[in-house]
Amino acid sequence: MTRKAPDAKISGLNRPSRKLSLLIRLGLLVLFVALLYRFTNLRLLVSTLARISLGTFAACALLELAFYALESWRIQVLAGGTYSYRAIWRSRLLSALVSNFLPGMSSGELVRVFMLDTHRPGNKLNVALLLLANRLYGVLTLAALLLVSLLISRTQMSDTLRGRSLVVGFGLLVGLALPLALVHTRPVRGAMLKAIRKMDGKFRHIGTAFYLSIARFGAPRRSAFAIATSAVTTLLAVALFWLLGHAVGLELGPARWMLCVTMAGFSSFLPIGFGAIGPQDAGMALFAKLSGAPIESLLAVSLAIHVSRIAGTLPGLFYLHDAGPLLSGFFRSSRALLQSGKPTVDSRQSPQRDTNQRSE
Repeated sequence: MTRKAPDAKISGLNRPSRKLSLLIRLGLLVLFVALLYRFTNLRLLVSTLARISLGTFAACALLELAFYALESWRIQVLAGGTYSYRAIWRSRLLSALVSNFLPGMSSGELVRVFMLDTHRPGNKLNVALLLLANRLYGVLTLAALLLVSLLISRTQMSDTLRGRSLVVGFGLLVGLALPLALVHTRPVRGAMLKAIRKMDGKFRHIGTAFYLSIARFGAPRRSAFAIATSAVTTLLAVALFWLLGHAVGLELGPARWMLCVTMAGFSSFLPIGFGAIGPQDAGMALFAKLSGAPIESLLAVSLAIHVSRIAGTLPGLFYLHDAGPLLSGFFRSSRALLQSGKPTVDSRQSPQRDTNQRSE
């Protein structure tokens, strides 16, 4: 029996569901955009958008490239040098480019999984965990920014809503930071090893990979570096929003721009649209409601960010020759990877071997 038959079967079964998912997301995006712009003065929006100069767009594209460069460095440090900076940089640019045309934020991440896996084949699960750790560090800094912005900003938010938002932000911060502190204690590691030994088959592979990834990506020095660089990239995003807001004459102050960035960032996880197109605009509309800022100006900023983000990913065109076979494998196997595929873990690694490792 050949090993290609199951993959082909899975791919064939999931092709209709992929098309249905794409149509549903596209329909939701069209409905959302129609409702959003139904209550917007389109002439004012266009005139506001026209106030942004080409020089401002160029500066924003450079900020996007700086964001990608710093994030690629963070991933390389988290991976412990497993992947070269060049490979991570190429995967970041190409995945960001193609994610503009794929539904959801996770599509771009899956493309990165396949790209990095070409450098060390057979480690898709480990790459996915690496990118998940990078994303969680970003969420951690967003939660911290949310708390700071809520504490120092003045919006039209009611005391009840502000209090609930503070609880959510504090819960996210503690929920992500506490495991980083506890995972290096002997009782927690011992409990994890004991649980892994009771697992069988692919669950043991997943448990082993998860255990090793926590030990690797949660090491104190790597955590400190990841948190510091995530804070810098988040501030780059704030600078991007402020620069475009200044260009359209929207002066909100640093604190409210920080709150705007957190709302747009958390909204980007909504399962609608293509990349950040759609979810980010929803976050901006919510911020307009809470802050009292004109929605046309905020939507102009959001649209300009989409343009500058696409412009910042244009260097990924130089790597399009990698995209053909990668996207073919991505569409053929992504569903199998998430639902049915057996994860692979380096056979030379084991939880027992890691018990004597010390945090770097």
